Amino acid sequence: MKFVFVVNDIQEWSGELPGDDRGAEVLVVEPAGGSKFYRTPDATPSDNLDETRISAKLLPDGSAAMQVTGSARGAWTAELRRIFESADERQARAQEQLARAAFPNVKVTAVAVSDPHDIEKPFETRITATATGFANPKGAGLQFGPFGHRQSFVEAYAQLSKRSLPQRLPLAQRTVIESQIELPPGWTATMPEGAREAGPQGAYEIAYTREAAKIVARLTLTLNGGVLQPPDYAAFRAFLGRLDDALQRRVEATPLAQTAAR
Repeated sequence: MKFVFVVNDIQEWSGELPGDDRGAEVLVVEPAGGSKFYRTPDATPSDNLDETRISAKLLPDGSAAMQVTGSARGAWTAELRRIFESADERQARAQEQLARAAFPNVKVTAVAVSDPHDIEKPFETRITATATGFANPKGAGLQFGPFGHRQSFVEAYAQLSKRSLPQRLPLAQRTVIESQIELPPGWTATMPEGAREAGPQGAYEIAYTREAAKIVARLTLTLNGGVLQPPDYAAFRAFLGRLDDALQRRVEATPLAQTAAR
């Protein structure tokens, strides 16, 4: 189905236009009669935007209490709306989503979502949860990945070691994840180095900052989509590999008393 709205002879495409309908020929029938052919615009990364904010309070045993808020718009949002449509199943679905995406040992205690049927506004979620094993022991302290245990981008988009045929890349998209982790009282932390890179198929930036007793980590990933030719595959795979390596770096948190004793 093609989603076309005509207002004063100007067509406006739905923000959730399916990926297969991008760059397609469509027939627009005017309300007053007559019709015109158009080509739907190709997606840009900002058309498919997924933003997540994680606010976590870390405990000395490695568990954490979390608030996870999300805002999504674009081609993938229809699936999110379907998943969270039933109010009776939202808590279970939220737990499945978080466990699959980043936090395997999560327990969701509350979920709120925006109107699943208002497709012209971003779909928003607010999840309250606890996660055992948010951080792992290391020496006298803990270590953790502020973005959770995320799937390898190489495994997701470039599993083969080489290709002899062109590959259609995922839809153009932008992912933003900001994670604020409050350390236990009397603890300090060592942050890993950030990373950034830009190439023909996209760009990423990972940055760490400190705000009082909080560690703030931010990931911005842009993928440009399109078709990848075989000679460019190795470079794209290496680009994703460096992103995976950067996301494997860990924050190390230590009680101040232990730090002073070293």
